[in-house]
Amino acid sequence: MSEHFFRIREADLSPHQAALHAALIFAPGGLGDLAVAPMAGADLASETAAMRQVLADLTGIPGNDMAAASSAGHRSAGSPPTQTATCASAEAIWSTRWILGHQIHAQFTRCAAVAVRDAIRRLPDEPGSGAAQRLRSAVVLVRGLPAAMAHAAAMPVEYYHEVVRPAMMVPAQTTPLSGRMQYSYKIYRKTVNALLAALPQTYAELATHSAELADACNDLLEADLIDAERHVTLAYNMVDLRRSIAQSNETSRNAVGELRLMRHRLAARYAPHLRVGDQYIAATMKAMRHPPTRSKNS
Repeated sequence: MSEHFFRIREADLSPHQAALHAALIFAPGGLGDLAVAPMAGADLASETAAMRQVLADLTGIPGNDMAAASSAGHRSAGSPPTQTATCASAEAIWSTRWILGHQIHAQFTRCAAVAVRDAIRRLPDEPGSGAAQRLRSAVVLVRGLPAAMAHAAAMPVEYYHEVVRPAMMVPAQTTPLSGRMQYSYKIYRKTVNALLAALPQTYAELATHSAELADACNDLLEADLIDAERHVTLAYNMVDLRRSIAQSNETSRNAVGELRLMRHRLAARYAPHLRVGDQYIAATMKAMRHPPTRSKNS
């Protein structure tokens, strides 16, 4: 597990306790750092939208009301966040940002898993009940995942290689840390698998039953696939063509190649369930699994 490194603890909490912990991560730390982190505007919008969705899900307060309360809080705040950021060294900000971004990512991941699980529970109800609505909530959260990772990685590549990366490797750690170790992400992947098992129909088949549910499922899987694709490009930016921390020296693939293969597997699996799936990759992956056999006479 990598939770100890990112200061993440697993415990049973009531919704309001979980909302308090999420709020303490989002503000002032997360939102304050977003004011100075070099990020794209679209990622800023996606990350803050996911923050609102987390708090809305945990408190039951609608997202619009949450946004209004957040805006009022910003207007009543005293010093702008940029003043806080300048009090610390750039290196301290980058190290804190790496931890904070992963904590925010874990919040999004866990709440996305809960939203998908809620949607699965509501599937036996009539079309248009609440399954599609809960999947829509999950979409907002999953769209926040690559934004949170971009937030965490908003630092010079040189600093990542000189300070951050060695801290996650042996001998600083007993075992090299990997994203696959994160418990919240494992739970999220299991819930997505459970959703596909509960909705085995193709997009077209599901749309004849409920267009709303088909579109919501499509949007969730597209967001999940985009997250995988963004992970490829992020790895390329941060580690170039090196191996990942978790890869052994015996493997022939590097981090980008491994992540790209993971993306292709997801794309192939999701293709039937998407409005516009990656049919080429789906056919290619199928051919790789089941190569044609030649007859003795050929």
